Amino acid sequence: AMISAQAYTVPTAPEGAAVLGYDLLELEGETVTEVTFSENGQTWRYRMTPTMDVTERIPDISGYTGGQQTAEGQVRWCAASLRWDEGGAGCIIWRDIAPGLAYSLSADSGASEKTLADMAALVFKPAQEES
Repeated sequence: AMISAQAYTVPTAPEGAAVLGYDLLELEGETVTEVTFSENGQTWRYRMTPTMDVTERIPDISGYTGGQQTAEGQVRWCAASLRWDEGGAGCIIWRDIAPGLAYSLSADSGASEKTLADMAALVFKPAQEES
């Protein structure tokens, strides 16, 4: 049902992770798809949604409100923004302009610039590579 609700593949957990559930939610008038999974004692929430926003701003669909530490980065060719609380929760957000998709990946614990960037690189499956 989730795949038919969206015009693209839903976000997926990395191989070997325990999938805790999938969800569809409404956020600022857009339908967001989400997968929640657990790996190495951390719970992750990976979201994606279509976006028509072509400004420099990366839409934040994470729902994460913390983040005393911040950094800018990249997920493949996509500019990314990271926020986390030292040793606590955090998120990374990015947008792939070509297909018009916004992404977020949040961790409930153990977040750092490296853990967020590494997991984002692992879960991100660009729409351009889908057949």
